[in-house]
Amino acid sequence: MRFLLLALLSVSSLALAHPGHEYSHSALLAGLLHPLSGLDHLTMGLGLGILLARTFKQARFMGLALLLVTVTGGFMLGMAHMVPVSIAEYGIVASLVVLAVALWQRSTSIFLAMVALLGVFHGLAHGAELGTGMNPLNFMLGMLVTLGALYSVGLLAGQLIKRHIKQGERIVAVLIGVVALLGLT
Repeated sequence: MRFLLLALLSVSSLALAHPGHEYSHSALLAGLLHPLSGLDHLTMGLGLGILLARTFKQARFMGLALLLVTVTGGFMLGMAHMVPVSIAEYGIVASLVVLAVALWQRSTSIFLAMVALLGVFHGLAHGAELGTGMNPLNFMLGMLVTLGALYSVGLLAGQLIKRHIKQGERIVAVLIGVVALLGLT
């Protein structure tokens, strides 16, 4: 486990935030489109949904609520510049990998803790990088709507894979590994 953490720290600078704040004329539009503009958000939204298809029903909805609340809290902290963006980027990578490991071992409590950390770190990064003159409330609202939609699509996909595809549980398990690997790139 220590080796894994050291490996994460050595490559996490590759996870730098992507473009997607360029719609300064409409903060809501920027927020709606931003989660679709980078692999980190697609991984977080779709990946969490797929991964949560493997957990108890209560954890699925708690996971979504926790994600949305912690992204919002992290966003506010990021806007206040209380934490350096570089720490947020490292945290995103580390939490994605630990998240996948927690699901692999079916640890709901660790999983939910990692969902919270992932949300806080994503929120921190985007709050700190918010374009000047952009309405933060509208941007955050748009981002939460799209993240929630990605999460829901991922959850539905994970459930469909498990139910309707032979070896569906194995496919979901492989997707857990893919989420961990994407966190490293």
